Amino acid sequence: MNYARGGVTSTFSGSARFEPLNHGGHNLLQYHEEGKVFIGSDSFAAHQRLLWDVGSEPPTVYFDEAQGERTPENIVTNARFFHTIELNHLDGQPAPFEHHCDPDLYVGRLRFSTPDAFCISWRITGPKKDGVIDNEFIRVPEADRGAAEL
Repeated sequence: MNYARGGVTSTFSGSARFEPLNHGGHNLLQYHEEGKVFIGSDSFAAHQRLLWDVGSEPPTVYFDEAQGERTPENIVTNARFFHTIELNHLDGQPAPFEHHCDPDLYVGRLRFSTPDAFCISWRITGPKKDGVIDNEFIRVPEADRGAAEL
């Protein structure tokens, strides 16, 4: 993460996983990432949960804001729209998406580099933010998952 406004550069290191979620016959994936953010000599724990509706056209990503019991009903009911991803007509190009976080704009790109790796890049602009976030995800073999980090 590199923000020109404020001069902050940081790194996140951790793990992420997708798990299927069946709710009303929809093809959903729960996404959970957790790890540490490093800013200079400081660090703190961080995590994020998303819900991917990969059965919708286009695929839609939601913030998973479920509190309390993590039942499928609670997760879906408390999901808040994040963005869609246009996967049609890619022709080898990164898939574009946008998230409006008023008054700022996040413009993202999803690129599959191999069957076991993908990248998500964000360019954030607006009166409050000016920065770039680059994420690289690599599938860790099942046997190595206990010690895996992104």
